[in-house]
This record gives sequence, C-alpha cells and structure tokens, in this order.
Amino acid sequence: METTIKNVQVNFKTNSEILSKAKAVFSSKNLDMTSSLNLFLANVAQTQELPFMTVEDEERECLIHRLQDEVNQNLTDIQAGQGISLSEARKRFSL
Repeated sequence: METTIKNVQVNFKTNSEILSKAKAVFSSKNLDMTSSLNLFLANVAQTQELPFMTVEDEERECLIHRLQDEVNQNLTDIQAGQGISLSEARKRFSL
C-alpha cells in the first residue's frame, strides 16, 4: 500500500450531530477521522467526481423523471386516441 505524505493540516467547521454520526460510521469501519477524510479526498482526486449527488444533481434528476413521466403520459394519451393531429397543431401554433 502506498504511503501518502501528509504535509498540510485542514481545519473546518461542521455540525456536531453530523460529526458524531459520521465518526460512528468511521469507527465501525475501523477508521479514524483523519484516515476517513484522506480516503474521501483521495477518491475525489482520483475519480474527479463527488461520491454523492449535489443539490443541483438531485434537481436535475427530479426534472428528468418529471419529463419522462410527462412523455409517457402523452404517449398513453396518443395511444388512447386523445390529442390533436399534426395539421391541427400546425394550424393552432402557426407553424
């Protein structure tokens, strides 16, 4: 296993409840806080990605699901004979 030189100290603020819960998870994996955060940073640096979805990712995912649902509903409506013809749509929207 490669040894990484640790040559900088990082300080940050966080929520005490979140920290306590995270420490319990780390402990269950036989890791301390330093090892856990170093693993996280190494993973991000290697993959060039976050190992979780950001708020923007979650919003994008939600939008995609809503659009898929809308498309599926429209297909169902078309198969049921509901909707308008292409010529009617062109006339209605001046296309």
